[in-house]
Amino acid sequence: MDKLFIEGRRNSYEPDNKTMTVGELIDALNNLVRWGDISKDAPVYLCNDNGYTYGNIEEDSLYYGRNFNDSTRMYLD
Repeated sequence: MDKLFIEGRRNSYEPDNKTMTVGELIDALNNLVRWGDISKDAPVYLCNDNGYTYGNIEEDSLYYGRNFNDSTRMYLD
């Protein structure tokens, strides 16, 4: 089974750089599935350091808020 890798970028010490919106990310993922490039069941990994280290994404990896220190952990149940 193919895996989906998202390249982790370390380009700032603050979350103020341009990044995709939630809607853009959803659209991009839907397009990958619709075009048959990847399965809806494919695991997703963060890829760091040119593939030297990897990170998984789980339910307790998701937070929302103005900044990480004041964010709320998101539960998908």
